[in-house]
Amino acid sequence: MAEEEREESKEGEGKGKKSPVLLIVIVVVAVLLIVAIALFAFLVTGSDDEAQGGAAQSGQKQSMQREGSARNPDMANIGMMIEMDDFTVNLLNENGKRYLRTKINLELDSENLQPEIEKKVPVLRDIILQILASKQVEEITTKDGKERLKDELVKAINRALIDGQIKNIYFSSFVIQ
Repeated sequence: MAEEEREESKEGEGKGKKSPVLLIVIVVVAVLLIVAIALFAFLVTGSDDEAQGGAAQSGQKQSMQREGSARNPDMANIGMMIEMDDFTVNLLNENGKRYLRTKINLELDSENLQPEIEKKVPVLRDIILQILASKQVEEITTKDGKERLKDELVKAINRALIDGQIKNIYFSSFVIQ
């Protein structure tokens, strides 16, 4: 009988030693499986966002080409620039505590436009302020959102100009708080 108790205690010890090893293996496999699923989900959703962004960009480029109001993306032929003062506006949101501070540079299509721009600075600032203040944080935090904002600003400013056109707008600072 003593021998049977020793054998049972040895089997119990053996089982006790195997259980923690088996438990560790199961936990490691479970963690790896969770990481693999999370990585797969991230890659799948990331590629969908890029595809949608690419489709949106190509659609936007096509619509700009049709309208004939495409901003000049050619960095080799940048025109004369006029630097505007800082803009600080409250953004649209529920609690009204978010704001945008930005500095904008206007690219002119010709030097002949400079006197008109300098004369109309208050009008142009008002146009820019109204557009900026009409935006929600979510609309302007992405690259595509900033590009849409630039397009909207260029179109609105060009409607106020007679002697030429704004080719592009460049943000030299863009801070949302």
